[in-house]
Amino acid sequence: MRGEVEGTMRLIALLLYGGGFRLLECLTLRIKDLDVAGGEIRVRRGNGGKDRVTMLPARAGELLTRQLERVRTVHARDLAGGAGRVAMPTALDRKAPSWATDVGWQWVFPAARQYRDVATGELCRHQVHETAVQRAVQRAVQRAM
Repeated sequence: MRGEVEGTMRLIALLLYGGGFRLLECLTLRIKDLDVAGGEIRVRRGNGGKDRVTMLPARAGELLTRQLERVRTVHARDLAGGAGRVAMPTALDRKAPSWATDVGWQWVFPAARQYRDVATGELCRHQVHETAVQRAVQRAVQRAM
């Protein structure tokens, strides 16, 4: 399957198989949970609702750095367009509403499209949907056969 998955999906696959992530743990990573220089990733609310720290696969470091640059660019464009919010855990949306637009709280793997929050009417961005990753891996397996 090497070389069959490209771009963002390749990075996700590297983290899944090289970092021991479950799919949703990987897709719901936020920028603030990464320590690329230290080679660590903090997983929030993992299996059993517990936090843990895992190692960043060495091969993923450069790809992850480029991904974060892309995310920062997309986020800056969203902010300039009056958007740039992400969903916040539990009551943080009420306690610290400005964090929803902070770059540290942005998804490492943001969705390509924005959506309008029904409750607030604001434009927001989800993370990549798990079915997109599943389809990419499935296509890669089919091409490799």
